[in-house]
Amino acid sequence: MPIKSLFAFSVLMACAVPYEASCSNKATTLQPGQSLKAFVRDFVNKSPFASETTTRFSMAKVPASDLTVVYLSGPVWCGSGGCTLLILKSSDAGYGILGKVSLANLPIRLLNSTHHGLPDIGVVAKGGGISSAHEVVLQFDGNHYPSNPTIVRQGSSNKYSGKVLIDSNSSIEKL
Repeated sequence: MPIKSLFAFSVLMACAVPYEASCSNKATTLQPGQSLKAFVRDFVNKSPFASETTTRFSMAKVPASDLTVVYLSGPVWCGSGGCTLLILKSSDAGYGILGKVSLANLPIRLLNSTHHGLPDIGVVAKGGGISSAHEVVLQFDGNHYPSNPTIVRQGSSNKYSGKVLIDSNSSIEKL
């Protein structure tokens, strides 16, 4: 692996760890008139190798909650195992990152189950030694959602009903 790619991977993996200082889960204060898109742009611009010109995203508000899911795609955000999913919580102070999920694949589903008062999110896990793609349930643990769906240990999400939030037909935007 080239050194530049290895460094980018190290930075991205460090940011996937909850409470990493450089990738704080604390709410970010937005100025009046700033939007979710501005928050995502700011998040992308903090990555050392990401670019607004190469980053695309799809987003969906989670019904009946203050959560939004954002699916980032582009060279920095995707690899052979999937792309990056942000699970954001809005408040009067701005947005907080409850989950930065690497290796997420579409579709992203809102499941009818909850943990610690927040909904479970279904993502497809594949690649990285996984022999067949399958949906994984991301459960909120009281602090954050898991950062890597390929290591979540639980049964199939087929037993959970839910609704698709983002799929391959969803609108893809540029920053």
